[in-house]
Amino acid sequence: MALRFIIHIVGDLAQPLHNGNGTDRGGNDLKVTWFGKPTNLHSVWDSLLVGDEQLTFSEMAAWLNARITPADVKEWSSADPRVWMADSVIVRDQVYPPSSDSALGYRYVYENTPRMERQLEKGGVRLAAYLNNVF
Repeated sequence: MALRFIIHIVGDLAQPLHNGNGTDRGGNDLKVTWFGKPTNLHSVWDSLLVGDEQLTFSEMAAWLNARITPADVKEWSSADPRVWMADSVIVRDQVYPPSSDSALGYRYVYENTPRMERQLEKGGVRLAAYLNNVF
């Protein structure tokens, strides 16, 4: 159970909207449409954006892992969750759509898929580094 909690927390810290701005419950209160379907920004980042990759979890993990360089591992392996949060806050501030546009589609995918993929890579490296430290 403790391991499941660690995995969940480290993953949450990599999701930019889990490091909320204090005004919209991490994007839950920001109503948007995703290719015409009503949702909220938090759901876009929790599942819809990554789901559009059309890969299994194993395929996605292998693909992302192949892109991680030794320099990335060195840079992202800080054991301090405050560093992880600060990093996600920078990304969080980039993922909010312009206030005039709540209709998210291909442009949003194009602009944010690289951010999402990088956050997944960072989360994986940070989880591995944390577990290696603990065990």
